[in-house]
This record gives sequence, C-alpha cells and structure tokens, in this order.
Amino acid sequence: MFKRGDRVERIGNDYDGMFVGDFYIVAEDQQHFHAVLLEGKEYPYDGVKFKLAPPAMPKGTLGFHTIPAAAPTPAGRKDDSGKLDMTLLDDMPRALAAVVEVMQWAVTKKKPTPYDRGSWLGVHADRYRAAIQRHDRAACEQHSAVKQPPKKHVGPRFEQDDETKLLHLAHVACSAMMALENTLREMERNA
Repeated sequence: MFKRGDRVERIGNDYDGMFVGDFYIVAEDQQHFHAVLLEGKEYPYDGVKFKLAPPAMPKGTLGFHTIPAAAPTPAGRKDDSGKLDMTLLDDMPRALAAVVEVMQWAVTKKKPTPYDRGSWLGVHADRYRAAIQRHDRAACEQHSAVKQPPKKHVGPRFEQDDETKLLHLAHVACSAMMALENTLREMERNA
C-alpha cells in the first residue's frame, strides 16, 4: 500500500490525463492505493497501474504530480443484535433440500392430481401432526419387517415412503414445518 510522500511511476495504460512514465507523489495515506511491485507482482488501482519510483527524480523528468487524496469511506455498520441469524440454516442444506423435495413432489408428481402450491396453508396443524405420526409409524413398521438381504443402513430413520420414495423423516420434517407455520400464523391472527 502506498503512503504519504511515496513517489510512484505510472506503468499502466494512459488514462484521464495520466500517462505511462509520469511520476506522482502520494498526497495522503490511501488505503485503496496498492503498491505494484510487491513480490514481483503488479497490482492495479481502479484499472490504473503504478509502481514505487526511486527516491530521486530520474534525469529528464519535469517533476512529480500530486495524487489527490481519496475521499474517506465511511465504515460499514449493521446492528444485528437481538436478531435471528438466519444463516444458521446454511448449516443444514441437505435437510432443507429434503423438505423442499417433499414439497416439490407434492406439487409436481402427486397422483392423481398434484397439490396447488401453498394449498397446505390454512390446513389445521393437527392434520400435519397426524401425518407425522403416520410417517413415523410406517418407518418403524418397514424397519421391523423381515427383509432380505439385510439393509445397509440400520434404523427406521432410513426408511422411505412407498409413494414418494423419499425418506419418511423428510416427510416428518416437512409436516412439522407446515404445522409450525400454520400455528404461528394462527397465533398472529389471534393476537
């Protein structure tokens, strides 16, 4: 990074009255004004390239220009205290995708007629609680049934719904989210 008093030489393309070979003196510390010859690599500044110049003016140069100081940039600020960190959901992308897969199956492949998107809204939460219990029971029954050859995965949580071929557990999570959403909306209406 260049600092106040550094002598720099223009080495990039001519631009806006600055020409290759021109020399400048940096007027103030500029956080966004990067030195070019750092470990032999060139670093641009707004598409403009400079390098540190020797402390003495090269012979034949008329003088140094002063590079105007950049306008100070206010520090960014965002107060998130007391707010939910929704990025925590980023920690469970597979589970969220599994829930969406259940919902997408319902609106695209359900037989004989797919559900309309959002048709689950307004359905009483107890109906989804009943669906959770049905999927849980079906997973346990499938797991306890004698199957040959033995399954690679052990436990009811790995069992799949016969109709969708998706995990019962994904159906349970989807139903729980639908029941929760409808319950929260009902609580808001009744508040």
